[in-house]
Amino acid sequence: MPRFFRAMLVLLFSQAIASCATESIGASAAVDRSNAATISGDSEFNFLPGMAVVINEVDDVPVKKTVTRVSVSPGHHKLVVRCEVINAGQVYVQTLEVDVVPKGTYRLGVKVGQSAGPCQAVAVKTN
Repeated sequence: MPRFFRAMLVLLFSQAIASCATESIGASAAVDRSNAATISGDSEFNFLPGMAVVINEVDDVPVKKTVTRVSVSPGHHKLVVRCEVINAGQVYVQTLEVDVVPKGTYRLGVKVGQSAGPCQAVAVKTN
């Protein structure tokens, strides 16, 4: 197998593993899993064209670059996210205020429409 293909397989495998990481964020990083809410964003290592929303911080706690999901206690949380227009190379850092419910699942996405601007991140409850 040529070296190029091996390198590509290693890159794709590492991206797949990185996109599965979850981190617990809480007052003492001990989130009660029976009540925890989950907030999901996109991978830091996104090479596909389009838009992506990457989680940078939750409640002033930096999130590792390999993390795409965070578990948080129910209540109010402040997220710092990066909204990226990947094919244009544009990055917009934004703060989102989110109130999460016990066992809630939330997905970060991009608001579309004329009032949204070039890249506006939103959190949408999925369950």
